[in-house]
Amino acid sequence: MEAAWVDCTASTNDDLKGLIRRTAGDVRIALVADKQTAGRGTHGRSWTAPCASLLLSEALPLPEEALEILPALSLVCGAACAQVLMRWNPNVRLKWPNDIWINGGKAAGILCEVVNSRAHRLHAVVGIGVNIHLGRGLTAAADAAPACLLDHLPDEQALAAIRVNMAAALAATIEEACEAFGLSALRELQEKWPTLDAFADKRVLLSLPDGTSLEGVVKGIGPRGEVLFQDDCGRVHAYADARLRPLHQ
Repeated sequence: MEAAWVDCTASTNDDLKGLIRRTAGDVRIALVADKQTAGRGTHGRSWTAPCASLLLSEALPLPEEALEILPALSLVCGAACAQVLMRWNPNVRLKWPNDIWINGGKAAGILCEVVNSRAHRLHAVVGIGVNIHLGRGLTAAADAAPACLLDHLPDEQALAAIRVNMAAALAATIEEACEAFGLSALRELQEKWPTLDAFADKRVLLSLPDGTSLEGVVKGIGPRGEVLFQDDCGRVHAYADARLRPLHQ
């Protein structure tokens, strides 16, 4: 696995997508930036990182089986990253499908994109932005308060070591997740999901792309990574494209 670290770029995901499109062979590279000027999250939402953060994107070829279940890629990568980040904070959980949550706030976001190489080889570009410590001045996102992995800001030397170690651990687990991505990986994730789910058996507001909103309870994930949602009539529905927000009561 090739690796690169840059001071500043517009978007690490965009950098790697451009590299893949220019390359005929397989691309395997992890790219870390100290700063992004045009970072973004899912559905094009902007992503603003505090100064004590990690900004990592990784490009990897995908197995042929991935074509059947591509929408679940962000869930699988999100779950893999959540398990790594528990090393720094045991309260890490995953808000379906791909937001890292700690105690009701968003500590990291994951953006998975797919792109073909010049030889039409399908690749994943998996980007993650992690709040190591918030510092001052970070505003809440539209649907979540910001959170961070560490309660106290480490000194400069310690922070540098944390970022290097975290980048290496996340890059390794993303590589493993993409190489193993398939229906068997989703079955394994179904078994682990109760220990990872930030909203397990909690009341949430579910919003659909057509503007419909429903209140109910999260009841796990389906065989293709769909969120299982029980409405107030007791019926369980599976949704592959939805947004979840906590209902504070």
